[in-house]
Amino acid sequence: MEDYQKNGKQKVVSFYGKTKQEVRDKKKAYDAGSEQGLDLKAKYTFAQFADIWFERHQEELEDATIEHYTYILKTLKEHWGKRPLTKITTPDIFNKLVSSYFPLIDEYISLFQA
Repeated sequence: MEDYQKNGKQKVVSFYGKTKQEVRDKKKAYDAGSEQGLDLKAKYTFAQFADIWFERHQEELEDATIEHYTYILKTLKEHWGKRPLTKITTPDIFNKLVSSYFPLIDEYISLFQA
């Protein structure tokens, strides 16, 4: 009886957003996490979530991919390890990717803007 609390009341999850699409996206993300067995009310840090994700997907991956992901996750955990997932924003991710993996991107962008 996962859909019920200890007191017998049904669990209710609410989603809020500025648009209907934002609410749909949040529900879709919640459903995907539920299907993978994540405790979606838990406050995961990046490191905790990365470890859970990697452990669950490792069997599906080739050895070279595992090695690559291990390096990337190590780098990202050094940067965001203790930070709550809810505090990592899209600009944070973009800035980290740009600074770590695309150091010449500013040059490429300026070429196309000319």
